[in-house]
Amino acid sequence: MLNFQKIIFLSSIKFIFSIIIIKNKIWKVSILSIFFITVPSFSGNTQENDYAKGNKILENYIVKYNTLNNTILFIKPHKDLYIEESEQIIWLKNILKLTVNFDIIFSKKTTDKLGYTHYTYKINYKGIPLENAVYYIHCNQNKIISANGDFFPIEEIDIEPQVEKLTALNKAIDASGVKIFDWELNHSIREPKPEGTLVIINTKGKTSLAYRFEIFAINPFSRKYYYVDAHNGEIIKTRNLIQTTDVIGTAVTKYNGIKHITTDSSSGIYTLKESGRGEGIETYNLNHDIFLNGALNITDDDNYWNDTLENNNAIYDAHYGAEISYDYFWETFGRNSYDGEGSKLTNYVHFGNQYCNAFWNFNCLVYGDGDGINYTPFTSLEIVAHEYTHGVTQHTADLLYEQESGALNESFSDIFGTTIDFFANPNTANFEIGEQISISGNPYRSMSEPNKYECPDTYLGKFWNLNNAVHINSGVQNYWFYLLSNGGSGINDIGSVFAIDGIGIEKAAQIAYRTLTYYLTPNSTYADARFFSIIAAKEIFGTCSLEEIAVTNSWYAVGVGKKYDNTVTADFYASSVFKCRVPSTIEFENNTSPIATKFLWSFGDGTFSTEKNPAHTYTSDGTYPVCLIASANELCGGDSDTILKTKYITITDAGGPTPPLVKPNTLATNPDNGILQFKFQLINNSSNGAKEGFEDFTCNDSTWVEEGDIKPVFINTSGIDTSCVWVWVDFNNDGKFIDSTELVFYSKNKNIHTGNIVIPKAIVYNKFLILRVGSDKNGYSLINGNTHSHFGQYEDYSIKIIPTFSAPISDFITKDTIIKFGDTIAFNNQSLYLPTSWEWLFPGGNPSSSLLQNPSIIYNSVGDYDVTLITTNAFGKDTLTRKNYIHVVNPLSMCSSNSSTSSYGILFDSGGIDGNYNKNERCHFLIDNCSAEITLSFTSFNTEKKYDYLNVYDGENINGKLLFNGSGLINPFTLKALSGEIFITFHSDEYINEPGFCAYWSSSKINGKIPFSSFIVDNTNPPLNTPVCFMNQSDSNSNKYEWDFGDNVISHEINPIHLFSSSGNHQVRLIASNCFGSDTSYKNIIVQENPLISYTPENFNLSLSCNSIDTLSLTIYNKGKGDLVFEEKNDPINLLALTYGVDTINTYKNTIHFIQSNLPNLQLSEINTDNDSILKNALIGNDVLLIPSQQNWSKPAIFSNFAPVLLNFINQGGSVIYCGTSNTDCITNTGLLTSSIDAISATGTLYAIDEQHPIVKNINMAFSTTLFTYYLHFTDPDIKHIIDYGYSSVVAYREINKGKIIYIGFDYTKFDTNTTRIIANAVKFGANNFYENQFILNPLKDTLSAGDSIKINVIVNDSGLTAGKYEKEFQLSTNDSLHSHLIIPVTINISGSPNISLTDSIIEFENVFLNYQKADSIFIKNKGCDTLIINDIQCKTAYFSTNKTSLVIEPGKTTSLIVYFKPKTTGIIKDTLFFINNDQMASILLSGICIDTPIIHLSIDTFHISIPACSDSITIPFYIINKGGSELYLPKPKVAFLDYGIYFKSYFENTLKAIDMFYNEYNASSLYPISANDLERGLKGKDAFLIPSIESDMSQFLNGDINNILHSYLSNGGNIIFCGSKANTDFFFQTGLLTGNYENIIMSDSILFTTHDITHPISKDIEEITSQQNTHVLNITNSDVQKLISFKNNDIVSYRNIGKGKLIYIAYDYSIMDINTSRIIANTLKWACNKNFPSWMNVDIPTDKTIQPNDSLLVPISFNSKKCNAGIYTYPLPFTSNDPHNLMVYAFCSLQVEQNLCADFKYEITACTGDVLFTDQSINNPLTWEWNFGDGSISHLQHPIHTYTKKGSYTIKLIVSNQYGSDTTTSILNINPFYLEIETDYAPCCGTQIYFYTDTLNLTTCLWDFGDGETSNQKLPIHVYDSIGTYIVSLNAENSDGCHTVAYKTITISPFNLNDIKQENLFIILPNPNNGLFTINYNGLTSMKVNIGIRNAAGQLILNETANFTRGTKKQVNIKQYTKGIYYLFLDTENQRIIKKISYQ
Repeated sequence: MLNFQKIIFLSSIKFIFSIIIIKNKIWKVSILSIFFITVPSFSGNTQENDYAKGNKILENYIVKYNTLNNTILFIKPHKDLYIEESEQIIWLKNILKLTVNFDIIFSKKTTDKLGYTHYTYKINYKGIPLENAVYYIHCNQNKIISANGDFFPIEEIDIEPQVEKLTALNKAIDASGVKIFDWELNHSIREPKPEGTLVIINTKGKTSLAYRFEIFAINPFSRKYYYVDAHNGEIIKTRNLIQTTDVIGTAVTKYNGIKHITTDSSSGIYTLKESGRGEGIETYNLNHDIFLNGALNITDDDNYWNDTLENNNAIYDAHYGAEISYDYFWETFGRNSYDGEGSKLTNYVHFGNQYCNAFWNFNCLVYGDGDGINYTPFTSLEIVAHEYTHGVTQHTADLLYEQESGALNESFSDIFGTTIDFFANPNTANFEIGEQISISGNPYRSMSEPNKYECPDTYLGKFWNLNNAVHINSGVQNYWFYLLSNGGSGINDIGSVFAIDGIGIEKAAQIAYRTLTYYLTPNSTYADARFFSIIAAKEIFGTCSLEEIAVTNSWYAVGVGKKYDNTVTADFYASSVFKCRVPSTIEFENNTSPIATKFLWSFGDGTFSTEKNPAHTYTSDGTYPVCLIASANELCGGDSDTILKTKYITITDAGGPTPPLVKPNTLATNPDNGILQFKFQLINNSSNGAKEGFEDFTCNDSTWVEEGDIKPVFINTSGIDTSCVWVWVDFNNDGKFIDSTELVFYSKNKNIHTGNIVIPKAIVYNKFLILRVGSDKNGYSLINGNTHSHFGQYEDYSIKIIPTFSAPISDFITKDTIIKFGDTIAFNNQSLYLPTSWEWLFPGGNPSSSLLQNPSIIYNSVGDYDVTLITTNAFGKDTLTRKNYIHVVNPLSMCSSNSSTSSYGILFDSGGIDGNYNKNERCHFLIDNCSAEITLSFTSFNTEKKYDYLNVYDGENINGKLLFNGSGLINPFTLKALSGEIFITFHSDEYINEPGFCAYWSSSKINGKIPFSSFIVDNTNPPLNTPVCFMNQSDSNSNKYEWDFGDNVISHEINPIHLFSSSGNHQVRLIASNCFGSDTSYKNIIVQENPLISYTPENFNLSLSCNSIDTLSLTIYNKGKGDLVFEEKNDPINLLALTYGVDTINTYKNTIHFIQSNLPNLQLSEINTDNDSILKNALIGNDVLLIPSQQNWSKPAIFSNFAPVLLNFINQGGSVIYCGTSNTDCITNTGLLTSSIDAISATGTLYAIDEQHPIVKNINMAFSTTLFTYYLHFTDPDIKHIIDYGYSSVVAYREINKGKIIYIGFDYTKFDTNTTRIIANAVKFGANNFYENQFILNPLKDTLSAGDSIKINVIVNDSGLTAGKYEKEFQLSTNDSLHSHLIIPVTINISGSPNISLTDSIIEFENVFLNYQKADSIFIKNKGCDTLIINDIQCKTAYFSTNKTSLVIEPGKTTSLIVYFKPKTTGIIKDTLFFINNDQMASILLSGICIDTPIIHLSIDTFHISIPACSDSITIPFYIINKGGSELYLPKPKVAFLDYGIYFKSYFENTLKAIDMFYNEYNASSLYPISANDLERGLKGKDAFLIPSIESDMSQFLNGDINNILHSYLSNGGNIIFCGSKANTDFFFQTGLLTGNYENIIMSDSILFTTHDITHPISKDIEEITSQQNTHVLNITNSDVQKLISFKNNDIVSYRNIGKGKLIYIAYDYSIMDINTSRIIANTLKWACNKNFPSWMNVDIPTDKTIQPNDSLLVPISFNSKKCNAGIYTYPLPFTSNDPHNLMVYAFCSLQVEQNLCADFKYEITACTGDVLFTDQSINNPLTWEWNFGDGSISHLQHPIHTYTKKGSYTIKLIVSNQYGSDTTTSILNINPFYLEIETDYAPCCGTQIYFYTDTLNLTTCLWDFGDGETSNQKLPIHVYDSIGTYIVSLNAENSDGCHTVAYKTITISPFNLNDIKQENLFIILPNPNNGLFTINYNGLTSMKVNIGIRNAAGQLILNETANFTRGTKKQVNIKQYTKGIYYLFLDTENQRIIKKISYQ
């Protein structure tokens, strides 16, 4: 280790040191100056500097860091640095290094009595608050004094929630375990249901997006924040918002005596309210209730408050205490109320029954009365002030009520509770807490003696609670405050001796208040409290004041921090200790204790500085010591300290370590990875990543290490991809990095790489070596430190290894510490500092000892065994013993055993170590061993995928958090259970069994205490048969509970609710236990006697008109001896859930949760069976059977067995609900529904058919969902559709006898508002329980004392009922044992009438052609409650008519009516449509406009064109004329897309996208026919019908009518296109439209399909086709089929002409997108829509155009002969319009192409070899071919292959001839074959360097073989031959195109030539290295002509010129225009080549 020594600075002239090394420690004996003044042995301050660990003194700042996340906790500018108050936000953003994603949000501003202004800021990330992140800025005189806060860094987080807010709220509610919530009681008074706030929270170093819900619960009473992860729904954290007074011991009561209080007066009545303090203080009486909304005013008639009944005088203590607390904070600190803003304070007294507590409830104070046995009311002054202070804390530091921050929270309340007691009662107050309320007189906490009541007085000392109980651990700061106020002395629990001079309670309180309100943050710790209280003392009383000393020493006394010390401890470090250039600047950072204010630096080169953090420039080589003298000012004692670091800075001009032989490059052009930060020892360097390529930091970044040591390393490679990194050290200093021992670190597939580097025994000492860091994208490997990186980079640093003088430190590891007996363990020595011998001891092992470095040991017996390692080297010895390190266990099978309490173990499946598990297993296993954490590691896992699965839960059963749910083959993995328990379940089916699994578990034990048992009861004298709430008050040490209620009933709930069914005394017992013991507490409950209920009248009979409300009156009497409790009773819905074949982890759990959240009266039972008899018995007594979404492992055949059971259940009035699944056979096999699946989707809009139906109550009539939705096609004639998608059903049902079968097509894998309501509504509908709220009772419930009576108003509401007689009832439940359930019958006679309503008042028909018909519709709704009968529907004229003349509409229903308009004359026609009905007369106005028809006419109806071949062309003008009387419209083509039976929705979407890439001029519509009529209507007027790839069976779609419709559609000019799928082709073969068979499916992009007619419109712009699509190959055998594209003569794209239309087959399914197949389907649709034409015709037929009468439109038509052979071509050109007489007309076109020749060809180049394939493409049948290849070669073949040996540009000429003549064409061909030629200097000599290179560029790999056994992989190697002779040199290379070749060259090595060497020395390059500008200096005696060449590192020639050199010539060369790097200079003289290496930097 480096010898950094401190000395006392006596003289700055010269130092002489004497050093003695004793046992590896360096001791300083003496320091002598030249004056011979002897200084004693150094014994200065050896304590650790406060700022050494957590603080950094940066330039101009003092900074305290959070060591957990490296954020700033506190920052203070230097006193000379002035930062204006107005710049604080910008300054804070810069200091915190906040990016643009962060916002600083102003919260509040306060000014204290010292004149300081304090600003509070919150922090948002992308608009979302960071929870508990807060910063305070403290200013004085417009200057920033300091800032502090708490903040957690965020690199990146997804701020989009993945969990719905309502789902998150339900998770929080579930986690709360609460039975009654505040918002459920009275919405007008109580708080609303939590809305939830989105926040970002950091817990245990993990940052999460979360919803924060504030949940106020009544039973059990609590108020907490719940944080729910917004991405996965897990509960991240809870925060308690109610802060209580904790009661542990016993105490006495003592009241405040006669005090003056302020009250309110009105009309002679005085109320315990006042308005003089802030917005007032009000006190209320809860009268032993726990619901705050029932609080009563407290009044008096004479303002002399002396009521002592029922502890009412305690009320006055609460009111007085609140007033005094307000007065103290106002008079002392100017604080207006608890929040500083004057808010009203409310007291609630007499809370609950015998409640032994008081608490702050967010904005009010609540007090219990005590139990009267141990405690009186909790309203003593220190308790009131204590709770008041919780309010102050909430609105300032907001300390979290947990961990150390919670202890501080409690302590500050104790501090100010006590301080306010002294403020009001200076003569009687003390430092005891709670003695006034204790009947025994004992307090429950003492600030002066915390240990007396089992609270710690020392941090982590005696009584410190490891579970962080906040009340207990508050004792530390309590004792600090006591010592600070009163003083004291002693020895604390950690042996520190202290003596404190107190400063008085007033000063101590000032310091505590300033610390709490201005500095502490929510997560503050005791260390923070110390740090900021010292700052507060300095600000109030001054630096080095007695108060600062007392604060510091008081913290020291309680074990937090060090004693106050005014000695200075000097320390510093340098930015770099090594520089390899002169001059070099070093920055020094001062780390001296902050008390120092003066500094003197000596830099070892004769220069000095007095700056705090200087930067010094060294101007010459050398190794320099650095000395720092630091001094404090006189006020603080004037102490000073000196530190000297010898041989600290090394400056050299030698360029750093020995240069490496290779500086590897980055191969990628624009890499996105690389090294962004590297940290190791003194090196902490940030760089820009791989875009910089290789980077050399050896001169700037260096460090040293000791051989044999181990040090941590950090590398950041964050980029687009994860990376691998390697670190090498050039230990042997050869610059090669190829020795495997030089690789010291490797990490893969990460962005942040951390670990350790072990330094081996050094080869080279005290010399800087290269440390090389390399990176590459994950998946690429760096073979050694010279391998080029593909997407990463390399960085070089300097490292010096010093010899070790340290004794070894023993250490070792093993792969496993848990083994089964008989296993062998390999021990791996990891000891530091190079031990030379090893002695191992293995008790219980074989052998039991070893002297090997890495021994292997066998253990044959079960047990826990120690392992000892003793290591030795020349400097000492070290021993390491690990107790119980090896655990040898007996493996367990989880299907043979079901639990273990062992801390360690191995768990197998039932197959054991080697066998497979058994079939049909249901096993479980519990590990419960009283641990804090259990780790479960699976070393193997292989089960039948999807069917045999393992679940692991964090907890004692399946109610714990699910850690794992899996099946199949899974790599090893590890799980952690934080509850200390793990529950495992395994399920296998009856089919396949696999090898199973093996898992090891280990545990971390906890140190705990026996728990303390306590509870309270909401009522100790409850009425009979009423629930009693028991609230557990046991401490946090307990984790298990057993309640015995004294009536033979036992419960293990935390807070149970129990109903006593017998009168009398019941002793209730609570046993609270944990792993360390148990404690028991008791309470007596006296249950009242039985009441007796009677009521009048016994039944009701009333008459109502529909949609009306009436009120009945019912009187109830209590004729018994006990209280009568009654409430309205709603019949529960009994739901049975069949969980067989169901995903119970996710889908089922969600389904049930969604039902229960909407149906509070649900009674759920579950059954998992495939046995019909068991199911039959389970259905008894249930209303509804739920069959959740069935999974793949469901056996559909089982449901056939269920069929008779389900049918019987339905016949008797039950209902079955079946949820969506792809496994539809399950429900079909029951025979209850007949259906087939149409499609599965998670998109699309769903529509409710009947908005009045109960199932769609409170949902949107049109909605979408992200749930998987299963669309079915039902064929049952009585099916009733509720929600549809197109023509498919999503929700439907059948009524069978008395019951129903209901289908709901959702799988409920996640939350969705509409679908959640649908399933809940369906359960209510199935249970016939939907007509709710018909009876409303007021009150709903009440309690009657014996002999009392009450009148109940029963409100009857008949909404939703139609006219008629109804027999209804309402029910009451009571606690009368004889009459627990009362039924009161109600007969309701409803009278009413129908109410007709029309959706429109007028129907208008515009521009209807004469004698043509148009239709529109109107909807008629019956809004009444009786049947609407429409007897007649009449019009006056014959031009209008309807599809129906009479209608019958039930109440609430809607019916549509179609209205037709068919005019016989032009003009405007008006009429009225009358509805004759049993309500009032209704009518609607009708209006129509009739116009003449347009007439289309073509200027030319037949074209005959003749043109030559060879791409000749002609354009003909052509007109479309309108000869009619109205506008002629040319529409877009109309295309119908079949949306039926599509299983893979993406195929359909890709098909549409493919078409739209090249053609979108059409109108599309979706067609979903469920009948022949639907299909016929959908195809009417459509130009084309496209059927995408369909996977569903279409046989049900096939019948005779469908066949006829398709034939008719084709015959009349329609066109059908169908895409490839097995279902599609089977369908068309069955229709008879095609004959043949399905061949196969191919999926390969290497297959070339054959195009038969390149002139066809479908083949337009397509010549060769390959595709990765699924291609369904057919063999179509129709004789008239036309093949356009084929594969092995089978059909890929083919068509038939049928009538006037076309049937076109395209074999692709469009599962993916590609250009070729996209163009094919677009061309096909364009042709089918008559918009795609042969390649010889070009015309743009207008669409969406209008032509006025007697007007025309020009349409030019072009004809060309491109690629057309001689012959005649014809095509009928179609035109579509709105002319009703001629919807389509044709212009017939004929083109004759003449027989002249057209020469044409194409070519294909083979890049590597230079081979070119020429293909003749000439037109009109040439007979001869003459090729000229441009290199002197010719050919007469039609399709020749020619090889080019040289790269270049060649002109190719082709001449073709036949009997009609000849034609010529030419083309330019650029060729660049891969050719290698080895070049070298031409005078190779033995023993000299020879440079090898090649002119070929873009080489990616090179392997040189020099013929002498040596090789190289460099592109430009330099080689030296040791012997003369002839050698064959080979170069094996590959270029960037993947081409590979080998070149050879023979060279002869001559004897050594001295003249050549001398000539080489005549040329000198200066400077070198250089900046791109250098000179060639010639010193020869003779003149010579020299050729100058420069090549870059890739071998590319960048300069080539000739120059004459004479003696003294200086030739300047400039290469600055090129990139920096290594270049090679070639100087060619007459007889020698001279090579120089140029370094351009």
